[in-house]
Amino acid sequence: MSIAKLMPTARRVNPDATLLSLATPSAGADVLLPLHLAIREGRRVIGPSLAERALTEAHYDGQRRTRDHHVTLLADMMRRGKWSTGSQIAFARLGERLYLVNGRHRMHAVIASQRVIEFQILIVEVATIEEVAALYYHFDVATRVRGTSDILNAIGAAEAHGLSKRGAGAVYGAVPLIGNRLTPPNYQNDPVRVRSVDHRLDAAKAWWPYGAKFEEAIEPASTAVKSKLYRNGTFAVGMLTMKHQPEKAFAFWNGIALNDGLRRGDPRHTFLLDLGNRSALGGQNVHGVIVPCAAWNAWFEGKSINHIKVMSTAYPRLLGTPFDGRRR
Repeated sequence: MSIAKLMPTARRVNPDATLLSLATPSAGADVLLPLHLAIREGRRVIGPSLAERALTEAHYDGQRRTRDHHVTLLADMMRRGKWSTGSQIAFARLGERLYLVNGRHRMHAVIASQRVIEFQILIVEVATIEEVAALYYHFDVATRVRGTSDILNAIGAAEAHGLSKRGAGAVYGAVPLIGNRLTPPNYQNDPVRVRSVDHRLDAAKAWWPYGAKFEEAIEPASTAVKSKLYRNGTFAVGMLTMKHQPEKAFAFWNGIALNDGLRRGDPRHTFLLDLGNRSALGGQNVHGVIVPCAAWNAWFEGKSINHIKVMSTAYPRLLGTPFDGRRR
């Protein structure tokens, strides 16, 4: 979806009156204020009309290209009421001219969401356009994004659900795959599923118990094998089988972990061999889902297999679960 489609087609009643009324006693006249008077430093609310003015009247030519999928993600957070108020929007002021140097995507998101959001406004006085450029490129360089472990530690996910910290991270990493029918979601096409922390935590609520059961089953595995069983694709397949085929799933995964006399041809033995030989199983690569699915499917049907071959056109199919390939 392009930014143009996200823009409102008709001017509505100005939702920025709260901010503008802070600048002057007459709210009716505030609509006509120059932007450098309408936008002041401090905690201020910004709605769609003022955000649109900031984007047009305070445009800085050196800005990076606006990424629609990122705007979609931020707008979703704003609509869901999950946006943390007080994030900083920064302007450079050169004379009476403002330049938006940090917050362009958030301004687009305010317009797309049609919400009024409170920000912390920073205005930095500059003497030259070169100082505007220097101020702009320093913002993203200094930003440090919180990682998965920071997020899960903050909510106590591992302790609350009987998981190790590694297991909690694996559940968090696997739920986008499950939500996208075991296919790695693409950030460009589905930014909310991939990047929204709130969306992912909501999705994880149904899967924490099955993550704990899967961890229990693979506990006896060697360190080298266990590290690979925690990969997103395998963990997603493990949780699905634990939910829909709990007894068979425990026997399958625990048998892999124990590796006690598994014979050639046993899908569990073949899967272990594949784990040691296939480097493509890392990350969100589709092979990381297809391979454990193939091993489980063969074992579920009582078949013997000696190798697992993944075709480039292969699509995940997991027997005994809603992802068994049947039309519903």
